[in-house]
Amino acid sequence: MKAYRVQCRQGGYLIVSEFKGQNDDTIQKDFINELEKGNYSVDQESVYRPDRLFFFYEEINYEPRSKQRVVGQKDGA
Repeated sequence: MKAYRVQCRQGGYLIVSEFKGQNDDTIQKDFINELEKGNYSVDQESVYRPDRLFFFYEEINYEPRSKQRVVGQKDGA
């Protein structure tokens, strides 16, 4: 299972949901299941054309991309 963030824009609304889904091939079905469960937020927006449907999804990776460390005098701070 992967963590996903889905954004769906239609009719002047933005619907956002974050959930664990099966894979990229079943993302739309998983998104509909999350809508039925009530796991989403809705905002009004006027950026996109209201007569079109835009469906975006991304896999959420919670691993840090870089190592963090404390900066000290040796670093010139």
